[in-house]
Formats: sequence, structure tokens, C-alpha cells
Amino acid sequence: IKASFNECLFNEETGFYGNGSQTSQGVALDFDIVEPSYRQIVLNNLESLIDSSNLNLDFGMIGSKVVLDALANSGKPEVAYKIVNSTAFPGWGNLVHRGATTLWETWDGEKLSLNHNLFGDINAWIFKTLPGIRPDENYPGFKHFKITPYLPDDMKWQESSYQTLYGNIRVFWEKNERGYLMKVEVPCNTKATVYFDVSSTSAIHEGVIQIKNNKHIKFLGVGMDGLFLELESGKYEFEVDRKL
Repeated sequence: IKASFNECLFNEETGFYGNGSQTSQGVALDFDIVEPSYRQIVLNNLESLIDSSNLNLDFGMIGSKVVLDALANSGKPEVAYKIVNSTAFPGWGNLVHRGATTLWETWDGEKLSLNHNLFGDINAWIFKTLPGIRPDENYPGFKHFKITPYLPDDMKWQESSYQTLYGNIRVFWEKNERGYLMKVEVPCNTKATVYFDVSSTSAIHEGVIQIKNNKHIKFLGVGMDGLFLELESGKYEFEVDRKL
């Protein structure tokens, strides 16, 4: 299927899929259809489409399900965040700007329902991006899960929770002068892989204890300009120093 999709819909010369829309590039990236050698080109094309449109979206239901995830999962959460907050028409921020307190069935809000989940994937994107709560496809049901938070420049704090069969996953972060405080709750009989945007474990303390001295925390390695820790079940309070 992947080979046929690329053969029929991908232009190797331009690096665009389909009709060159934001949705076409988002679908290919989000479904991991793009060959690795072309992934950065397609991502750059998607970002260029968004920038050249002044954050005006060219998509409806399908694009709303894939474009934000395609950007966030490809290391561009800041671009997706700009889209979400833009008051340009059409878009989610435009709905709020026009007084909406619910999701509308259409971007213009004319004739059809003013309380509809057609563009509701924004809710899932928020959970997967700001607190960074994500399932691990190798462990269904959140037996093991990931926490990869994104801290936008203009946001001071956030608090989120997600109810699983094992209990509540909770993530709270709040910025301070040197970095941020992050509280994490991992339900009983589960484990979590957590991302921190610092280069050394010496920049992270759990309470007053250094990470290396906490038997419930395991250093997994570095990546994505940061590092990953595995947490056993429990409640944790991390102080993260970005200036070290």
C-alpha cells in the first residue's frame, strides 16, 4: 500500500503529495507513508504551505485530524501551536475569537450545528502535546506510556490528567526563573517514559534527591535534544534547571 501510495501520489521533483495541500502532506507524514529520505522535504513543504498562508488552514475534517499531529510528531510542535492559537479564518482560534464556547460543525458557523465534534481532534492533540501524555503502542491500555511535554514560550503552566484502567495519569508543569517544576503521577502497575529538555541528569532533581540516587527512576538515554527517564508507579516532583 505504501509503495503504491507513493508511486501514485508523490512527486519526487517537488516533494509534494497529491494536490499540494496541507492535508495531503499531513496525511503522508502522520501515517508514516513518506520514505525516510524524503521526510524532511515533505515536512519543510508543509511548514512552507502554512507560513505562506499566514496560518490560514486549507483543510476540513481530515486535515484537522492529521496536520497538527504530523507537525508535533516531526519535531515542530511550535508550528502546530501557532496554528491552534491563530485567530485567522479558518481555524480553532478563530472560533474562540468569534465567541464560540463549543466546537462548530463548520469553520464559518453558518446553517449547521454549533455544538459538534467534527474538528474535535484538537482535544486529543492538546493532551498529546502540552502535557505530552501518549500511549505506547507496544503496551495497549497504558500499561506503559510516554510523557513528552511541550512548554510554549507564552504559557506559564498547565495541568492535565487522563483516566486509564490502571488509574489517573497526571502531569503538571510550571515555569520558574531557572527552568520548571514538573509533577508526574504514574498509576499502580504501570511505567512511564518521560522526556526532559535538558542534556544532563544533573539538571534534574526529584524532591531533594538527584536522579541517579533514586531507585525508582532509570536513565534510558538521550535524544530529541534532551533525555529520557523511566519512572515506576508513584508520584514524582521534578525540579528541572535549564540553565545548568
